[in-house]
Amino acid sequence: MINYLELLVETIGSIIWPIVVFSIFFIFRKDIKSLISRLKSAEIKDFKIELESKIEDITKDAINYGVTIAYPLETLENQFNPDHDLPKTYVIIETWKEIEALIKNLDDRHGFHNTHNTIKYLLDNNKIPKYLANLILELRKLRNLAAHESELSISKEDYLNWISISKSVIERLK
Repeated sequence: MINYLELLVETIGSIIWPIVVFSIFFIFRKDIKSLISRLKSAEIKDFKIELESKIEDITKDAINYGVTIAYPLETLENQFNPDHDLPKTYVIIETWKEIEALIKNLDDRHGFHNTHNTIKYLLDNNKIPKYLANLILELRKLRNLAAHESELSISKEDYLNWISISKSVIERLK
């Protein structure tokens, strides 16, 4: 009888770690898929990994659709942060408010509609093209990160890309 118990314990010990690993991958599959899609480079020894930032994805989409316009950096900074003393998160949120106000103005329905519903309505009624709707939704995700993360770590380049794309979207919505 003891041999059977030892065999059972050894069998469970042998199969438990693959089950745990599989469970972890299953539970975090969306996060893992997102990380893999953003993977820029990886290294095994000394474990080095580089991920693309979300703003890089949006920048590529904007460029592919011809949405971005080359704005002089001074123009961007002066328009969205004239005194150069506002936090990046504040500027991102305020820029988003301008985009949100413009899409709400395009919505000719009565009553309150959330932003996602408004964008869908504008898209379905051919008031904005699909690429612009997708860019707005991606900018909204980044705005949410800025609003809900205590310290948003965003490089100066990504920050200026955000403003540039936002300005282009604003110009197209006007």
